Amino acid sequence: MEIWGTTHSGEKALLLHLQGQGGLSMTVSSYGCRILCLIAPDRAGRMENVVLGYDSLAAYETDDKYAGAAVGRVANLIEGACFEMDGKTYPLSVNDPPQHLHGGIHGFSCVVWEIEKVCENAVTFTHQFPDGLDGYPGTLSVSVSYLLTPDNALEIRWDAMSTKKTPVSFTNHSYFNLDGDFRRDVSGYHLQIHAARMLELSDSCRPTGQILPVENTVFDFRRPRPIGALSLPELAAAHGYDHTYLPDGSGLRPVACVWSPRSGRRLTVLSDLPALQLYTSNFAREGLILRDGVLDEAHHAVCLETQYAVDFLHHRGFPARFLLPGETETSTTVYRFDTV
Repeated sequence: MEIWGTTHSGEKALLLHLQGQGGLSMTVSSYGCRILCLIAPDRAGRMENVVLGYDSLAAYETDDKYAGAAVGRVANLIEGACFEMDGKTYPLSVNDPPQHLHGGIHGFSCVVWEIEKVCENAVTFTHQFPDGLDGYPGTLSVSVSYLLTPDNALEIRWDAMSTKKTPVSFTNHSYFNLDGDFRRDVSGYHLQIHAARMLELSDSCRPTGQILPVENTVFDFRRPRPIGALSLPELAAAHGYDHTYLPDGSGLRPVACVWSPRSGRRLTVLSDLPALQLYTSNFAREGLILRDGVLDEAHHAVCLETQYAVDFLHHRGFPARFLLPGETETSTTVYRFDTV
């Protein structure tokens, strides 16, 4: 554990280096529970970083990509930055006008978390988010644990309690490049998503409220196939894939798998959550420099974000979670690496 730097608000952000028995290693920070670096072997045994990141704390403080971050209270967008619950309207902070995105101005990604416990291969962060922060009801106490397992997996576990009924949907927002080279695009990666259904999007990339079958569409990844061209007409509005799938089954089960023919690295995602956001990093920020001087470019990473359904607060029938006082919200997502 070491001091990384001081945030603009004067808090000390720490770095922690974790080592798994299988060879997987990672660097995380107490600032936003950010995964800064995740080292995994390719088919030749070469160890390379496979997550997008930056060289400085200052770059993470101005980051609008949520690189490697813990995201909440509610992941993804909330239409119109407000919601109604039990007859009361809750206005939320606006950080992606006119929307509320990824928990708002004071969301999980931009606060310094406390370290509850740490060992060679695991860390648990905790934080308490006050009642009314960003407009959400209830004081929310959250812990997130990162564990590197002997079979080269990163296991992420969430636990949360609230003093009032409140919506919750947590995720990790890591961007993966399985070649360990963020100068290469991901269109040639082979992808499988175990989902027969997905959320329909409007031309403005907002959920319409409809749940559609993926069969006979460009969104059907039930059988492994290359991600392919990201300039198809069906992807034009989002500039690539930025779509919510509803994986089959329940409980902790495989929801997706992606692998690179070039490096041989394969990433299998398991989760007990009901939704998965596929995002092919569709926007590059002009002039943004990533770690080691690499220029940010669109479509050079892929995100597989497990969560509840996007904007469930405005669409009955979407998989949703409202946490009640006395309950605990617990979820687990596993990112397992091997080679083919």
